[in-house]
Amino acid sequence: LFPYTTLFRSLESDLKALKILHGTVVDTSVVFPHRMGPPFKRALRFLAAEHLKRIIQNDEGGHDSKEDALTCLDLMKLKVKEEVKKLQKKLKLQEAHK
Repeated sequence: LFPYTTLFRSLESDLKALKILHGTVVDTSVVFPHRMGPPFKRALRFLAAEHLKRIIQNDEGGHDSKEDALTCLDLMKLKVKEEVKKLQKKLKLQEAHK
């Protein structure tokens, strides 16, 4: 992530309603889209379970903002690692065909 990048969960709707564009906002609901497409969004707890093998939002008190934020950060770190691996593999294939 770049300096001054802001990480959010499901912020897209709020920004759209306010008619605000932000070039360095990363929204996990956009990066991990629902298989049925918009307007559907995957719940953060399901993303955490599927991608991080982590149970979150399991307390009676509801959402823990810190837990949600750390989960979003970990999801994005995982996504970046996966994308880097894909690019490295693609580069190796291109080099092999030269």
